[in-house]
Amino acid sequence: MVQEKTTPEDLQHRYARAVSLHEQGELARAIALYEELVREVPDGDLIHYNLGLAYYDHQQYGRAGSCFSRAAAINDQEADYWYNLGLSRKQEERYPEAVSAYGRALRLRPDDRETLYNLGCCCKDCGALDHAVEVYEHLLELDPGYIPALNNLAYIVHLQGDLRRAESLYQAILESAPEHINAGYMAAALGGEQPAAPPQAYVRDLFDSYSQDFEGNLVEDLAYQVPERLWQLFNQGPRRERYDYLLDLGCGTGLCGVHFRPCCHYLEGVDLSGRMIARAREKGLYDSLVEGELLSHLQRTTPGFDLVIAGDVCIYLGDLAPLMATIAARGSREVQFCFSVEAFQVKGQGKGQGWELRPSGRYGHSYDYILDLARQSGLSLCGFEQTWLRQERGKAIDGFLFFLGRA
Repeated sequence: MVQEKTTPEDLQHRYARAVSLHEQGELARAIALYEELVREVPDGDLIHYNLGLAYYDHQQYGRAGSCFSRAAAINDQEADYWYNLGLSRKQEERYPEAVSAYGRALRLRPDDRETLYNLGCCCKDCGALDHAVEVYEHLLELDPGYIPALNNLAYIVHLQGDLRRAESLYQAILESAPEHINAGYMAAALGGEQPAAPPQAYVRDLFDSYSQDFEGNLVEDLAYQVPERLWQLFNQGPRRERYDYLLDLGCGTGLCGVHFRPCCHYLEGVDLSGRMIARAREKGLYDSLVEGELLSHLQRTTPGFDLVIAGDVCIYLGDLAPLMATIAARGSREVQFCFSVEAFQVKGQGKGQGWELRPSGRYGHSYDYILDLARQSGLSLCGFEQTWLRQERGKAIDGFLFFLGRA
């Protein structure tokens, strides 16, 4: 039996059907039909491209990238093929490949705002900060009011230590978008204002964006050592062999949880960042993980927890009185609290408020301030260490480690 040859009309009909299914959200059916078509028309760049779009919408970014790459190999003069290849590689965190794809797109479509912005983001995410600055500056020459580019540029120059320029950029954002939470907070920090705590949205956005490279950046690049040093301090103090209920506040990806897991029956982590929670879940350390604000969680969680840890959490809180009082009020009769702060040495005769918001956007706390709060909450000092917490631009960040317990 002779198989009938597929006609151009039939191909066009099935292609239109695949596009219609795609538009209706029937991704699996659209993908199956596109796959049939690319087998029959392997040099059909537009079919490969639409198949890539369907895979991308289905969050299968590796397959999407392969389709866009094939489309670009057939027709390398179509900017959208390169642009979407960049998007796919960005989703896979294959940033150098994304940068290369965006570069090809820009050669075909110079000065495209979206391509420039995504290129800058990929340069930032892979650590090519100087290149990112150049890209964002070029984009802002074309469109001075492009707020996401302004915000990312402000973040980078702030990270690089150019505080004056960073403050100017944050102020430029606020002129166009007065409600911009992150810019408002960082402008306050650089301008010497002293809010008692950052907006929750600022902390959530910060750590959501930081979650992918959090451990590698902290441990490998910044020589972060708070979890290990807290564990050592804890073991030198009047600790119990086993705890019933341990709360890991601001658990992040679980760096402290790794050390403290063996000493408790039940380990609960809480963090504002959903992406950090997802990373912590991958470790399989925690009996429960909660996405939420720390103080609110303490106030509604089951009372009677007997150990609380907080590694590099209080640096994102100014006034620690509510936190300390809530731990003491809702913890067990023998509750203990192990945590770190950035060291703040109060100058002059007066004690002042005992904490300060720094240009970094983090808070420092004084030794006397922590002890005063502990006494007010019925807690006493079980252990203390003055040390450095991490490196920042080649300098050590000094800190205090505290181990407190019920008096």
